[in-house]
Amino acid sequence: MYTLEILSDLTGYSKNTLYNLTCEMGIKPYKNRIKGNPSKGVYDDRALESLLLYKKLTQESRMKKKEAMTRVLSAKIL
Repeated sequence: MYTLEILSDLTGYSKNTLYNLTCEMGIKPYKNRIKGNPSKGVYDDRALESLLLYKKLTQESRMKKKEAMTRVLSAKIL
C-alpha cells in the first residue's frame, strides 16, 4: 500500500499531479488503513503500475497525454 507521498517519490510526479491522474484513471484510495490517521488514503499496486505505465508512455514513447491515458485505461491493470 502506498500513500500519495510514496507514490510521488516512486514516480517523480508531484502530489497534485498524482491526485489529478488517479482521479482521471478512476483510481480511488483506500481509507482507514493507517492507524492514527483514518482519513489518510493509500493506493494499491495496481495504482502504481498504472502510473508507471502512463509515465513510460508519455516520456519514453513520447505519446500524447490523451492517447497515453486511453492506453492505460484500456490496459488490464485496472
